[in-house]
Amino acid sequence: MASSTTPSHNNKKKSSTYPDALIVEPLRPPHKQTLILLHGRGSNASSFAPPLLATILPSPFPSSSSKHPFQQHLPHTKFIFPTASKRRALSFKRSVITQWFDYYTPLTLETATKREEAMYPGLRETSLMLHRLLEREVREVGGRNVVLGGLSQGCAAALVAGLLWRGEGFGGGGGAVWVVAAGGEVDGGVGGAIWGWG
Repeated sequence: MASSTTPSHNNKKKSSTYPDALIVEPLRPPHKQTLILLHGRGSNASSFAPPLLATILPSPFPSSSSKHPFQQHLPHTKFIFPTASKRRALSFKRSVITQWFDYYTPLTLETATKREEAMYPGLRETSLMLHRLLEREVREVGGRNVVLGGLSQGCAAALVAGLLWRGEGFGGGGGAVWVVAAGGEVDGGVGGAIWGWG
C-alpha cells in the first residue's frame, strides 16, 4: 500500500449525495488501523483534517519530552475524513450547508421533539454511507482496528451509525459534542462522548 503524508481524494465514483472522502494513507506500512472521523455542521473534510493531523501532541511515553504532530503518533493508521452532503438547514432559512442531518437550532428539548423528524432522512443516509466505509475497513484491517468518531454534529452522526451497525464489531468510537441541558443550551459547554464496541 502506498504511503502518503498529504491528504488525497478517493478517485472512485462519487455517490449521489456525498463527496469523495479525504483519505490519508499511513505514514509507514503496513496499514494496521483506520480512524474514520467526521467534521461538524457547516465544515468539510478539507478544512477539518489538516489542522487535526498537524496538532502537536506530547509523547505518550513519560521518559520522553518530545512533541510530534498527531498523525506521527499513529504512523500505521489510515485516516478517512468523509464530507457531509449539502442539505437545506431549517435553522438558517433553508440555506444549503454541509450537515450530516438537519435539526432546528437552538436545539432544546422543545425544538428537538417538535421537529425531530427533520433529523431522520440525514441520519439514515449518513448511517448507510458510514456503514459502507466500516464494511470496507473492517475487511481490510479487522474490526478491532477500526474506530469511528467525530466532532460536534459529526460525533452525533457517528454515534447513531455505530448504534445501528449490525456488522462485525469494530474497535470503538468517540468524539466531542456541545452539551444541551434540559430546557435550553449551555453556553460554552462542551461534553465528551466515548463509546465502545468490539
